[in-house]
Amino acid sequence: MISSTLLNEWAANWMSWLLPTALASLLVWSIVRVLWSALRQRCSAHLGYALFLLPLLPLALPSMRSIEFEVWPAANTLELPAASLDAAAPGTVLNRSDTTSEAAGPTPWIQNTAPDHSTTTAAALSPTAWVMLLWGAISGVLLIRFLLAQWRTHRLVAAADTFTTAEQQRLCAVVRHRAPWSGMEFQSSDFIPGPAAWGLLRRRILLPPRLLTRLDDEQLAWVLHHEYAHHRRFDLWISALQRLVLIAWFFHPVAWWSAARLDRMRERACDEAASARSRASGQSSAAALLAVAAQPSRTGLPPALQALNHNHEQMENRIRHLMSKNRTARSGLAPLALPLLLAAAALCTTSIRLVQAQEPVRPPLEEVVEVLEPVEEVIEVQEPVEEIIEEQEPIEIIEGAVAPLAASIRRAQEYMISQQLEDGHWPTGPGREEPTGEFNSIGVTALVLLSLEQGAAGLPEQRRLQAITRGLDYLAGSVDERHGLFGGQKGHHTMSSHAVATLAWLRLAPDARPNSWKAVAETAVTTILRARNPYLAWRYSPEPDGDQDTFVTGLMVRALAAATEAGFEPDKGAIQGPLQYLHQMTDPESGRTGFLETGSEDPRLRLKANDFPASHTEMCTAMALGSRAALGTDLTESMIALRGLALVSAKKPYWGSTGNSVDYYYWLFGTEAMNLIGGRFAEKWNSALIGALLPRQEKKGEHAGSWPGVDAWSDAGALLHSTAVVTLALQQVKD
Repeated sequence: MISSTLLNEWAANWMSWLLPTALASLLVWSIVRVLWSALRQRCSAHLGYALFLLPLLPLALPSMRSIEFEVWPAANTLELPAASLDAAAPGTVLNRSDTTSEAAGPTPWIQNTAPDHSTTTAAALSPTAWVMLLWGAISGVLLIRFLLAQWRTHRLVAAADTFTTAEQQRLCAVVRHRAPWSGMEFQSSDFIPGPAAWGLLRRRILLPPRLLTRLDDEQLAWVLHHEYAHHRRFDLWISALQRLVLIAWFFHPVAWWSAARLDRMRERACDEAASARSRASGQSSAAALLAVAAQPSRTGLPPALQALNHNHEQMENRIRHLMSKNRTARSGLAPLALPLLLAAAALCTTSIRLVQAQEPVRPPLEEVVEVLEPVEEVIEVQEPVEEIIEEQEPIEIIEGAVAPLAASIRRAQEYMISQQLEDGHWPTGPGREEPTGEFNSIGVTALVLLSLEQGAAGLPEQRRLQAITRGLDYLAGSVDERHGLFGGQKGHHTMSSHAVATLAWLRLAPDARPNSWKAVAETAVTTILRARNPYLAWRYSPEPDGDQDTFVTGLMVRALAAATEAGFEPDKGAIQGPLQYLHQMTDPESGRTGFLETGSEDPRLRLKANDFPASHTEMCTAMALGSRAALGTDLTESMIALRGLALVSAKKPYWGSTGNSVDYYYWLFGTEAMNLIGGRFAEKWNSALIGALLPRQEKKGEHAGSWPGVDAWSDAGALLHSTAVVTLALQQVKD
């Protein structure tokens, strides 16, 4: 049975595309109204028909609209309440999630993979969920009625008779062909009051037999060409889709307005086509229409048929249009109808996207308020939250696991040192320099250096120090003069690689290069501060551009924390801004920190999104917890932080048979977060980490000591990248 929590999340996602899509349709409707007012006296009904289709396009393609609004979320102004950061409601997301960036190149992130419900508790249905259920019920009833009408009409058409030979000959002669039109069938039916077109695949024209005796050849030709135009213009297909859209959007006035206009324009366009092809005069065409209107009406006629006759008002307008001396007659689609339809649809879609992508106006924020008393409410999670902050006995790793852990770290360090190239840097993998995950070779070099900071027992100390010195020399020589970036600006991996390179430099260079480390450090830290968006955080650009995410921000925060320890004094905003951003990205109810949107699930590389579901991880939450701790926040005094720790604790490292739960980044930052709190939660996490990783380390061959690049972030062959990240995670267990 579907849980209420799942229904609530479905309802939230449903509403997230429903409202923007309805607004997009309303915008297109406004444009169409203006265009029609200007063109109605000079364009054909075919062109008007194309125009009135436009407001239905966003409604007919909801998945496209939702992707558009997910990838380009709107940015709004943030207001800080005068209360605790944890007690206050989070602000609106102040960033956009580009799929491409001129400066940074394409980004591999995607969002909103399948949600995980393993840590959520039963909850009442939200008002949005009730609205969604009501919408589903009404739409279901309307859909059933539509299908029943189709089935009933099909039965009635199947019971229709064929015309006599004489009648068939007259019909063929009237349309000036020796045989019926290609693939067209004429059928006689008493159950309809007027001519009708039917059949999506098997095309038919239905006529009341008594109508043949009341129309002369010219009038009959006009009627037949009118019905044939419905088939030639694919009106039956469009009409069926139109009805389906109206079923789903039964509450939307724009859908009803467009549907009504389309019905009118459809008949008028076929009137024009029939007049052009049959060469009937306006008087003769109007007489044929009057003869059809004079047929006795039938009750209970299925609405699925494309009938020629409508209500009296519409019939009067059509007759007036046919009799008009200035009427525009087209033999088929108006020359500009299809180009206008495509161009206008593209224009409307682009305009909506541009509105979402515009840089938001951000007024200066007030100083971040002081944290007040901790929130006292209690939440229910897998482990009671209160127990997280209880004093616990010192942990002991699984019996017999400490020695294998130390040996595993030593083998990994030996392997990484053996892979260092002559210029001092480490590639992402043996024989490959291509970026992987979120790091290029600069970032991987920095990750390896950080993993060598603590030498494992049995590793020759001199060899380790030499490798560190050579790696630092490479980093110092890679700083570009223009931006002050380690390795220069090279795609979207630049800023994340610069962050870990700065961290490695600040942690290792003071000891390895005591006389020259500070100048490079000042340049690197200045570059980080300059890249930060005013009052907030970072993403891919070395210059402030309003774009930010939790991952790059988490790395930058760790670099700034190391800078503070090294004696640098970043301005107050460099600390408060990231804290405010991380708070704003964290859902106060669940404690989950989102990547680009408040409380959203973890990102994934596009090509790996299906193979590595985000439901296995809480990486952004773990990174935010570590970042807040690095900036001096006491996690035990924040209820939101405790909720986040509970989420991370519930998703321990696990390497299943399919491997789709393997995420080295998450395991690294999750280990950091759980060891911040300690106790039995850290003990369980560390035991799970050791059990998942140690059996998978390569034991033999040229890559002995490495871990395979088979997780959610590593490419095949990116062994140094994966080995460095795993080693950093295991080293925290050792401590």
